Amino acid sequence: MVLSYEFLSTVFRYLAEFIVNVCNYSALIGTRDDRCLIKGELAKLSSLVGKYAFHELLVEEKAGTRYVHLVYLVGYDRQPLRFELRLYRPSSEWRFQGVSFDAKLVEDVEKAANQRVSR
Repeated sequence: MVLSYEFLSTVFRYLAEFIVNVCNYSALIGTRDDRCLIKGELAKLSSLVGKYAFHELLVEEKAGTRYVHLVYLVGYDRQPLRFELRLYRPSSEWRFQGVSFDAKLVEDVEKAANQRVSR
């Protein structure tokens, strides 16, 4: 599964607006409540982390040919975030199965580095 850099740049740059637009009438991202919760969290987040700068694929884990879990490092002006996208292909088209994000990537990298040092 390959998503183009341009597509993902647009998704990460405009994810909040995208979710706002699909919140009321799309089954692409979880339940309506899930979409609205993500929309609200992203709206708060954009004021904290600043403007989108870049994204980089960290992990692509496939389960067969119809499910993929993608983990991205997404950079913003003030700090990086981790986005996890879960995609499912029930027929010919891919659908979002879930989207989540957090700011714990930096902590996870620090823990991994400290574990290496202590060995």
